[in-house]
Amino acid sequence: MRRTVDGVITFFNEYAQKFFGYDRRQILGRDVVGTIVPATDTSGRDLAAMVADISLHPDEYATNENENMRRNGERVWIAWTNKAIRDEEGNVTEILCVGNDITERKRLEHKLRQLQKVEMIGQLASGVAHDFNNVLTAIQGFGGLAHEDLPDNSPVRQRIEEVLKAANRAALLVRQLMALNRRQALQSEVLDLGSVVKNLEKMLHRVIREDITLKIIRGPGVSLVEADPGQIEQVVMNLAVNARDAMPNGGELTIEIENVEVSGNCRFHPDEIAPGRYSLLTVTDSGVGMDDHTRSQMFEPFFTTKDSEKGTGMGLATVYGIVKRHKGWIDVETSPGTGTALRLYLPCVDAKHTIDEDVKSEETPHGSGTLLVVEDDEHVLKATTTFLRSRGYEVLAAADGREALTIARLHPEEIALLITDVVMPGYNGFQVARKIKRLRPDIRVLFISGYREGEVLDGCKLSHDSGLIPKPFTVTGLAKKVHRMLQNRKSSEKWKPSGPGEMKHEWESSFP
Repeated sequence: MRRTVDGVITFFNEYAQKFFGYDRRQILGRDVVGTIVPATDTSGRDLAAMVADISLHPDEYATNENENMRRNGERVWIAWTNKAIRDEEGNVTEILCVGNDITERKRLEHKLRQLQKVEMIGQLASGVAHDFNNVLTAIQGFGGLAHEDLPDNSPVRQRIEEVLKAANRAALLVRQLMALNRRQALQSEVLDLGSVVKNLEKMLHRVIREDITLKIIRGPGVSLVEADPGQIEQVVMNLAVNARDAMPNGGELTIEIENVEVSGNCRFHPDEIAPGRYSLLTVTDSGVGMDDHTRSQMFEPFFTTKDSEKGTGMGLATVYGIVKRHKGWIDVETSPGTGTALRLYLPCVDAKHTIDEDVKSEETPHGSGTLLVVEDDEHVLKATTTFLRSRGYEVLAAADGREALTIARLHPEEIALLITDVVMPGYNGFQVARKIKRLRPDIRVLFISGYREGEVLDGCKLSHDSGLIPKPFTVTGLAKKVHRMLQNRKSSEKWKPSGPGEMKHEWESSFP
């Protein structure tokens, strides 16, 4: 391309005509700004001023990269090399511009920056989450005990409820931050995506306003995915909240679940989604929609169009992080005034997989048996042991791994379940479990962890007689987990060793 110093196009070769969608008659004599160069790009940069500067100082702007427009409105990135053309007197009369399409490179750079930002926030969260989750676990533990001991009409009970609600909100924020950390361990199981959404229906009605109509549509067949149920629920709730805020005057929120087949010639880039069967979760709202600038930043951590009191900018960033960790992909369709549709593709698993139908109960079950609790935080240890004793268990407490081993040697036949923190000074939770397993091969183990689970769990598969509960946990959640693990132990014959030296399994090879 060649243009005057004022930006008027004087030459446009055949490749440029084909690339931009203009023929010579349509392009020659037109200003580059408003024709192939927008006045401002999607990030708000003033490209008209940039073009003017190149004309004034051609030798200082030998190369530049900027967003350009094809005739059909598509935005593309071009790397330009600009060379001044001078007359016999040395005056600049025209500027020769040679361009190279770098749209794909820019797309990959943007994707890399997005992943780096998400990873950075996740690592930042991991750095503080351990201590913070210990504090929240103690608050929820002692708060839950106090709440249960007070009559329903007690004003103190109502105040404690508010404390517990605040602790739950703080725990949710930590989970949102931790979900961005790609090294955090997923607690995956086979789920029917449609059932997950259906079970959230009552909660969704509480989240959205009365002037918003909720529709849940399930397509034919069962949409089975292998995913972390808590994180998938978090995705649905975050998208519902985001849709609600996009419809300030009311509207319609539709959540649809269906199975789809993605072929090799789909419109997605091959490094983004592999061909195969996917469960498609589509969340559509009839709200205000988004322009290109907002859409380009919608998954950025801390980016928000809401007031600071109404949004943290972590909702969609969390959704992005969770979907990516589940090897999925997000497609967005939106424009100002037409609403937004977010399509989440999650890989399907075979129907032969079974689904764990754990019945959720609001009651905290009682039980019996001896438990060994190992926790280096004294407040968490006290809250956990106090609660478990109130549920009928005999509880032995240890402040570190060495103390736990001493107790286990004194009570080798009594301990039915070991409950241990993962990250501790000295022996970590896996080392404690491995050593106690040698004393009592049929003991079950429940790990508790507040942060950086992935650093210990990645490449280290939990054995069939172990479980994991993340901090902060509620007393109800802990009681259900303990009760279920002990019930499974009683009902299964596989945990009965025939001799102390005959029980070899994942523990020896899997745990560090």
